[in-house]
Amino acid sequence: MKKTNTGFTLAEVMVVVGLIAILMTLLLINISRNRIRTRDNLRVADIQSIRLALEQYRASCGVFPATLDLDTNNTRTSLPQNSNNGCQFELGDFISEIPTAPTRSNDSTVTVDNDNIFGGYFYAGLSSRNDGSCFDYHIAAELEYVDYDNEIPLTFLEQDHDFAAGDAPFEYSCANSPDDFGDDDDDDVGLYDFRSQKAGESN
Repeated sequence: MKKTNTGFTLAEVMVVVGLIAILMTLLLINISRNRIRTRDNLRVADIQSIRLALEQYRASCGVFPATLDLDTNNTRTSLPQNSNNGCQFELGDFISEIPTAPTRSNDSTVTVDNDNIFGGYFYAGLSSRNDGSCFDYHIAAELEYVDYDNEIPLTFLEQDHDFAAGDAPFEYSCANSPDDFGDDDDDDVGLYDFRSQKAGESN
C-alpha cells in the first residue's frame, strides 16, 4: 500500500507564519491606538478639572490666577468681604494638585515656553493691558492621537476654542503670568485649548 504524505510543505508553513505575523501586527497597532486614546481622554478630563477650579477661584476672587501654581494669590481686592486685604484664597483651595499629564509615546510638536507648563499642561493668565489684572486665561493640553495614519478619530479638537496668542479682548499677559501661547493652526499639532467661559467680560 502506498503511503500518503500528510505533512505541511515549507511554503504552507511560511504562509501560516506570515498570516500570524500580520494578525499580531494589527493587534499591536490597535492596542497602541487604544492606549493613546486613553491617555488623551485623561488629558481632556484633567483640563476640565483645572478649568472648574479656575472658575471657582474667579468666583471667589473676581479674577483668575496668574499661574497654575497652587499657592498663587494675586491679592486683588474684588469682593466687599475682602476689601481690606485682597483675595483670601489660593488656587490650592479649589484643587488639591495640578494633575500630571500622561507620558507621551512620541515627541511633543508644540512650541511652548517652559514658564507656561504646569504638570504638562499649558497656561497663561490674560488681561486687557500689560501686567493688568487676570480677567481671562488660556489653557491647553497637547493631544497625542492627532493625524495618526492621516486620520483624527477623536472629536476633542472639534470641541475646543482654538485661541491664538494676542486674541482680543484680552490680548496681553496679566501681572506675574508668562506670555500667551498658541497659533491659528493649533488643531494641526493637537493643541486642545480654551479661554475663560467669561472671556468677553471685564471687571
